[in-house]
Amino acid sequence: MKKTKLSDCETTWEPSRDEYSPASHLPFAPAKHTTPMRDVQAYRRNARKGQPGHALQTLSPRKDEQTAAGVRPQDGQQNTRLSDYFPGGPDCSASSHNRKASSWRYYDPLIGNHQIPVVEVPDLMEQIVDEANFIQAILAVGRNPKKAPGCDHKSVDETCYRLLNDPTARETIRQQLLQGTYRPMKVRTVQIPKANGKKRTLGIATVQDRIAQTMILQAVTANLPENAWNEHSYAYQPECGVADAITEVNRIRKEGYRYGISLDLKSFFDNVPHDRLMYQLRTHINDTRVVRLVNAFLTPLMIGKRRELTKNRIGTPQGSVLSPWLASMLYLDELDQELKRRGLRFVRYADDITVFSHSRKSAKRIKERLSDFLENTMKCPINKEKTKVVKIEELSLLGVFLDHGHWHIERDKEREACAVYLAGLHKYANTKDVFYLRKAADRMRGFVNHYARIPGMAHDEVPALKRWCKNRWSAIAGKKLFFDQTWFLLRDRPVN
Repeated sequence: MKKTKLSDCETTWEPSRDEYSPASHLPFAPAKHTTPMRDVQAYRRNARKGQPGHALQTLSPRKDEQTAAGVRPQDGQQNTRLSDYFPGGPDCSASSHNRKASSWRYYDPLIGNHQIPVVEVPDLMEQIVDEANFIQAILAVGRNPKKAPGCDHKSVDETCYRLLNDPTARETIRQQLLQGTYRPMKVRTVQIPKANGKKRTLGIATVQDRIAQTMILQAVTANLPENAWNEHSYAYQPECGVADAITEVNRIRKEGYRYGISLDLKSFFDNVPHDRLMYQLRTHINDTRVVRLVNAFLTPLMIGKRRELTKNRIGTPQGSVLSPWLASMLYLDELDQELKRRGLRFVRYADDITVFSHSRKSAKRIKERLSDFLENTMKCPINKEKTKVVKIEELSLLGVFLDHGHWHIERDKEREACAVYLAGLHKYANTKDVFYLRKAADRMRGFVNHYARIPGMAHDEVPALKRWCKNRWSAIAGKKLFFDQTWFLLRDRPVN
């Protein structure tokens, strides 16, 4: 028996997207037409009988004659031929016609189905290696001279001073970046304790690599379109902070929302999948040189505690300059747009996500569906023990909690900040190094002003903390040098 080839088909008609519209001129036009799926079984059956492969069998000749004559089918019957609706189109069986076809909207499991903000700059690498951007990155990294060095054991002061005063060294790095030969050095890992007794792994890159990452981040941020990220995401954005997020929560409370769903992502920064992240990065940036460079910073060689070498295959290294931009902004932007598409009210600060609902029943339903979306679509595991539904009057987020309509500082956060402040004062008392005094003052002033700006804060929380800070300062540091009691004054900045 001669087998039928696709080239022997009578027609090569292919429907266009515009042709799938209701045929209003027909007496029994269907309400909606979708793309017919290919009936593989009918194709093989027709091929065995010597018929063209695309001419799929219909139910019966009598129904074909009725359809051709314009007879409206009775209730319970089905129209059997698409050629009746679209003249010149291929025939198909009723089983193929009734099957639900995939819609025209294409879903990519890597990039998702959301619109990613694109940095449309053809010469992005040239802007990264610009002299002004280079100097600005060096000064930004040099603001914290006591930060730990990388595996090359070169301090921040040493590296920044060399690059600022040696144009040849800057030109060497610039040419390596332009030619694509720049290779990041190994990342030293350290274990730091967490509040719950566990440990967090930090990756400490070399100072030169930190400068290169800062150059990339500055150039990309400067070329982002206006309102690129969701308005309810408050982390790592200019003129935004925790006070603005709490202000939004206060607005949501006034609108009548009674319950909050606290979504806790299990070790989020350590579990970000590289395949989906890189796919989104290629859509976000159209300069392939920058994409390759970011991928090199994303997958460095990690030096373990026993000097063993491992390559980072999943997650973004915590402590990296690019990690907040890659994980919190670019990757979780898909979650922001999904929540907006579903019409949900939410507040997100990095990986701290709180979604609000009017009733407990709807809150439980939202929790189940969002957990399924995060785990199955975005590949972000959920901490089921900490993901819970609570009343909005018992809400706890971003270091504060609600009690009787007022916000209070969480005691764990307050004790941690006070311990760091006291450690800085005692270190100054032992070494007489003004750096530790300045660092302790800046840390505690930022902590106090940060909570003082939160609308609805309990009236006795911040004043009591300020009095304690002043007493410790007077007892250990006294009225030393350029510091006095005025550094406890608030920095006025309006809340967005």
